[in-house]
Formats: sequence, structure tokens, C-alpha cells
Amino acid sequence: MEHYDESGLYIACPDHIPKLHSVPDTLAIHDFLFKEDYGRHPKSDSKPPFICGLTGSYYTVLEVERRIEQLACALAKDTGWQVNEGTVMDKAIDTVTVSWAVHRLNGVSCPTSHMHSAQSLSAQLKTIGCKVLFASAPLIPTALEAAASFGIPRQHVFVIEVPRAGANGMQMPSDLKTVNQLIQEGARLGALPALQWPAGQGARQTAFLMSSSGTTGHPKNVCITHKNVISNILQFLTFERSYREEKPQTILNVLPLSHALALILAAHHSTYRGDSVVMMDRFDLHQSLSAIEKHKVEILWMTPPLIFAITGASSIVKTYDISSVQGLRVGAASIDKDTLERFKALIPGCDVIQGYGLTETSSLAVMAHRGRQRELIIRGGSIVPGYYNDADATKMMLTPDGWLRTGDLCEFRRSTKGHSNLFVLDRIKELIKVHGMQVAPAEIEAFLRSNRLVADLSIVPVPSDLAGEVPRAYVINTEAAAALEETVIQEELHSAVNAHFPPYKRLSGGIAFVTELPRTPAGKVRRDLVRQMARKYYEVMKKGRELESFRASAQLFTFDTDDDEDEDD
Repeated sequence: MEHYDESGLYIACPDHIPKLHSVPDTLAIHDFLFKEDYGRHPKSDSKPPFICGLTGSYYTVLEVERRIEQLACALAKDTGWQVNEGTVMDKAIDTVTVSWAVHRLNGVSCPTSHMHSAQSLSAQLKTIGCKVLFASAPLIPTALEAAASFGIPRQHVFVIEVPRAGANGMQMPSDLKTVNQLIQEGARLGALPALQWPAGQGARQTAFLMSSSGTTGHPKNVCITHKNVISNILQFLTFERSYREEKPQTILNVLPLSHALALILAAHHSTYRGDSVVMMDRFDLHQSLSAIEKHKVEILWMTPPLIFAITGASSIVKTYDISSVQGLRVGAASIDKDTLERFKALIPGCDVIQGYGLTETSSLAVMAHRGRQRELIIRGGSIVPGYYNDADATKMMLTPDGWLRTGDLCEFRRSTKGHSNLFVLDRIKELIKVHGMQVAPAEIEAFLRSNRLVADLSIVPVPSDLAGEVPRAYVINTEAAAALEETVIQEELHSAVNAHFPPYKRLSGGIAFVTELPRTPAGKVRRDLVRQMARKYYEVMKKGRELESFRASAQLFTFDTDDDEDEDD
């Protein structure tokens, strides 16, 4: 179905995709996922929802359902929360089973990156008014420091156990309760009352607060409702049924659950359709390939940088049996055709499906507008209602009649088979995607403009084989910098950025010095021309003529919990 509506908007929906007629709007996510009343795959024929990629341990669907209820019981006892009393923002904590237990208590979950420093985590806790904090074992020192700084009682910091191999030798304080201890306590407590939601409450009530740089500007907390999540699951499931068998499959996820793609699609969508998700705490080539081989993984969820890593190590990949892989789902950043072709050559017969979405669309987006270069706007049940405590940013993101302004310049093009394909041509919002994580240049620029050595600057993306893109700064020095060597200035600016921002926001593309920046007649920096400068630099570097400034740049961000600094989980 392709047509223009009365306002001139181009509506594109393939004829072979059934129309999604209705979405429950008075239903909590965990009820939707685990009760067969709403069309989920039969639990008796479902795989275990999550499998530990390191140990192979798992819980069945029924065990997960029971653990949610027992954990909610214990949290109610420890925190004094009541299911149908208090405001939802009095109940904000982290991770999937824990998140569902919080939803069972009528609360809000705020998945936060493992890359946060104690200082930045404390600031995030303050912004959302967090009451309880869950952290995996290796991150407990950071969690305790942040909790103490913000004022969360020590007894309200809980431990999510991890395999010994992932604990980094961390010994847990004996006074902190673990998730399993809470569940054991909950098993001995009485049943909780049922949620009492009025009609439409699922469309109004926030389920997750997730960090995003938004369609423009600085980081914000996106309010994703229960109905948003359920809508996105049903939208994707409806689309998948046109090509994917109903039989449950085994999925590999190496992305952090603070990323909407991993949280909503890999975790929630897969649970609903009865899949197993092999969860890795980070991307490690050998561990990931070993998990694919051991668990006969059929579907991979990945971002372009991880695909680059796999295609760049083809000799290693061929030492593992990964013939079970049938499909690759890739999103969060753009990827070139040559890389995809190399990936397909490594795994013959693997179908590759690219997705486009935003945190503001609850992960996967609806596509619109063909034939002309215009800003892509989207409307549907998965579109979030706004940003937490940020009415101005919400107004900029949403039109009065509910359309989401993505900030991306796009067009639809017809394929030779007559299908409409969406092409993202440019980013009006100018965000940089580092390992699929959003970096707003304006945020780092505003920080560095207060530095004594910086008169002005522009930060743009430079391509990276490992991260997709990384930030690169073009700096005009102040007079105070005139007597200093460039390497000294670079070191000071890198140190300032590294101390203030998480690793993925570091200037890993380097710092270059210029006497002026290209500008429009109105004085605005021409980022398109600065990006061309960065592209030329990358081409020189690619040929082996590396510049000294790049060798001085900060280390690239990786999904490795060994990093000294933390970010949003």
C-alpha cells in the first residue's frame, strides 16, 4: 500500500505485510510477554528466554515468570513500595528481569550504561530521582560511590550476579543482597495484589527511561511507555511473519541492554516469540564465535562495528562451526555494501536485514516519504510520548498531531522489483554514532569552549573500522596557547574530555588545529565542509600516512566492562 495522504505525506507499506489493527493499551509489558492470552508463542513450546553466553546456564519461561513475581515481593518488602500506591517515578531501577519485577510493582526502570563514572552515574540518578540501584558485580564499587553521593541508602543497592569469569575478581560486600537472595526471600512472602490500571494506562505510563541525545541536542531521558514497547514488538513480529518461520530460534546478543535495539528487540521481542537469547556481557570475538558454535545460534543481533570485526578476522571465524547462522539483524549505524558482501561470503545463505530506528521510536521505526529529500517523520504506536522533565525538547521532537521529527534527511527509492526502500541521505541532527551510541557534537563543543586554550571549534565524525565513526575536533587556539607545543595542547584537551565524558564520547578521531573554520554568510560553521576535511584526513590515514595527532588520541571505546570509566547500561 503506497499513497499520499490528504496532507501530502507519502505512506509506504508493502502489500504483503498485514495491517496491525490493535495494540493493548491497558497492559504491563511483563503480562503481555508471559501470558498467552495476548498471542505470545505457547510457553510449552518456547525456548528458555535467556542463556548465559559464558556458562550456558538458563531459566525456563515458567521459572522467569516466577522469579519476576518473587523478586517483586522482596522489593516491596525491602523498599516499602505498594503495587497500586505512590507515583511510578518512586520506583526506578535496572536490567530485564529486575525491570519486569519493577513493572510488576507499578514502577519505572532506567537501564544505565556500564560506562558511567561514579560522578556521571550520580548525576543521572539525581536527574531521574532514583530510589533503588541494581548493578552487576564488577560495577558495585562505582554503584556504591554514586549511590552514596546521591543519597540512596546502602541497603537499597543490590547485586546482579555474574559468572566468575565476568566478575573480574570482584569480591562482593557481604552486607549487600543479591538478586537471587531477594528471590529466595520473595518465595516466602505472600502474594502481591494485582495491578489496577484504568483503561489506557499502558499508553500513558512510562516503562523505561532511556538515555538518548534525542533528535537534536544534548542527552535526554526518553519516556518509553508499556504500549510503546508492546507496539514495537507487534510491529516487528507482523513484519517478520512475511519471511520468518514461527518456530522459536536461538539469538545471539552482544549489545548492552541500555541500547534500545538490544532491550526492546533482542530481549523483549525474542521473549514474546519464544526464542532463546544467548547473552554476552560484551563483544569478544572468540567468546562470541564459541557461543554461536555451542548453542547453534541462528540469528545475530549486531551493530556495524561488530560486523567489521568479524569480517576483518575471517581466518579466525573459519576455525569455528557457525553454519547454524541463518540471519543477521543490523542497526544503530550505517554499513557499506562491501562489508555486508564480505560477511555473506563468510556465512553463505545468511540473510541480512538492516533496520532504522531511534530510541524515540522504541527501537524499530515505521518508514515514510519517498521520492524527495525531506526530513523523515514517523507516526505509530511505538512513538514515545516525550522526554522526561523536558517539555521544550519534546515539543521540538513531536508535531502537535503526533508525528516524530527524526532529524534525518531521507528518501524512498523503488527497487527493480517495485519495492520501496528507505535511504538515509544525511543527518540533519548531526549526531555521531560510535559503536551505535549517539554522540552530540554540541555537547562536547560546549564543554571545550570553556577551556583556556580553545577560541572556537567544530567536532565532526571521522570513519572508523572499529567503531563506525569517532569524534574528531578542529580547534582554533586562543592566544594563551600560542607558546605551547601542539602535542601539549592536545594532551590537555584530551585529558579534560576524558575526565568529563564516558569513553565513547572521547575525541578518538584526534584533534587538529586550524586558523579558521568555514562558515555561512550568517556565521554558522559549515559542518559539511568540516566533514570533508575529516574525510580527507581519514583517506590519508587509511593509506598508512598516519598523522601525529591521531597517534596521540584517546583509546577507542569498546564494550568491555574492564574500562575504568562507566557509561549508561
